[in-house]
Amino acid sequence: MEEKNLPDSQLLKKLQALRKKMVGIDRIRIGQKRTQDALYEILELYQTLVDISPDAVVLLDLQGRVIMVNDHALQLHGYAGPDEVIGKDVFEFFIEQDRERGRKDFYRIIKDGSILREEYTLLKKDSSTLFADVTASIIQDKDGYPLAVISISRDISERKQMENKLSSNESMFRAVIEATIDGILVVDGKGKVCHYNARFADMWQIPEALLDMQDDEKLLEYVLDQLADPDAFVAKVHNLYKSREEDREIIYFKNGRVFERYSAPLLQNNEISGRVWSFRDISDRRSKSGVKQE
Repeated sequence: MEEKNLPDSQLLKKLQALRKKMVGIDRIRIGQKRTQDALYEILELYQTLVDISPDAVVLLDLQGRVIMVNDHALQLHGYAGPDEVIGKDVFEFFIEQDRERGRKDFYRIIKDGSILREEYTLLKKDSSTLFADVTASIIQDKDGYPLAVISISRDISERKQMENKLSSNESMFRAVIEATIDGILVVDGKGKVCHYNARFADMWQIPEALLDMQDDEKLLEYVLDQLADPDAFVAKVHNLYKSREEDREIIYFKNGRVFERYSAPLLQNNEISGRVWSFRDISDRRSKSGVKQE
């Protein structure tokens, strides 16, 4: 006799034999009754997921209670066995600040039949936290009736820590370049403006709308009319983008201003990936020293 023709009682015994890995499957109800097709659908799905998934897999009833977990989920949260989490409200494992958002997302999945992909901060048994990338979706029967919600979580704590570190470094970098008396411009290898400070914009009198375009060629076009020798300036800039050498040069303006320019290449894996430009207004210094424009 094929397994799908087994009576409910024998089917449930078969499921209970797998209870160590899939605890609580017998708690799933569909409109207050069990059906063979629904149970087999869940059995087939979870046998596959539990055996091959490297992520934390949790099955929830339509009220958000935990009815099944895999070993990875237990390990992720620091629990010894499934009995410690079965029957609990899943949102007990969310930090307080994420619980309301998590509940809204959960019920939206049930209502819309949508797939969720969100990041939450979750709690471990010892009250420590972890960052998780959570994908969740509704499990439906063949008639579209919701059976349960499956949640698959991946620990992204290490990635988030790196992102936070990079963000902190970015903030420090911004603070440094804004504090300098020089105008700073950083351009990548494709001619995109990566960074600039307020001093740079002020020195070159560049409107914010133009800076927001992040296009170095457009910046070049805009400033050329200010220069005593625009052709030499733009030719030198284009040559320097191809160079690994550092460079210093004096730049003369039509209105008598004088800038000292320093530039250096950005190298990544020993390849040129852009250039850093630093400009200092030395007009007063040149004037006091009596140096005339060449």
